[in-house]
Amino acid sequence: MDSDRPEPEQPEIEKTGLPEPPDWEWQRPQKPEPDAYVPSNARQAVYSRGMGLAIAIGSAFIGPVLGGILIGALIDGKVGGTGTIIGLLVGMVLAFVLLIRLVNKLNEDS
Repeated sequence: MDSDRPEPEQPEIEKTGLPEPPDWEWQRPQKPEPDAYVPSNARQAVYSRGMGLAIAIGSAFIGPVLGGILIGALIDGKVGGTGTIIGLLVGMVLAFVLLIRLVNKLNEDS
């Protein structure tokens, strides 16, 4: 190992780094005026009413039909016959009556 040997000279490397960012005049968007948007509470009320209506329509249709089938099956078990089909038909009629009542109530509220 020759310690008398001089280190080789390195050429000076120009450090450029990252390029300069472009000029950009961005401004944060202005908030809308209070009357220009619907408050979140009102939006939540609309969503809640829609969900309630969907649940009411679903249960108004499924409940009577399943109830009619269940009662018809119970009658079939004790007496025999076509109680399930009659219960299904009665349940469907009740379901449509409930749906018509819901639609009429919705039209009155609007």
